[in-house]
Amino acid sequence: RRERRGEEHPCGLLAGHCYPVFETEQCQSEARVCCRLENPWPRGGYHNHSGCAGGAVASARSFEMDAEELLEHFTEVMEVRTPPSDWQCYRVTLSTDRPSYPLLSARSTTQCLLIANQPDR
Repeated sequence: RRERRGEEHPCGLLAGHCYPVFETEQCQSEARVCCRLENPWPRGGYHNHSGCAGGAVASARSFEMDAEELLEHFTEVMEVRTPPSDWQCYRVTLSTDRPSYPLLSARSTTQCLLIANQPDR
């Protein structure tokens, strides 16, 4: 059966939703890695069975699971890096009603990171 986006799994995670991993550490009792994840969604959570320090249900905003559980419950794990705070950031919005091409300029040679997304897809 295909699950619907937003459907809550028995473990408490929501289908089709992302949960950022913001901390990892070695579990105290065993040679396992515990991962602390953030729950940015207004509902759902994770019912912890791993024995990590988070307890049965850590909180509405964060929870813990060991690395094996993380790989069991998530089909994709992506690394995301936030640009350093001293980088200049620009945001450009394009529209199909009025197509345009953004021009970004810098006063000197510099590193550039372009991030493109299409929110309607």
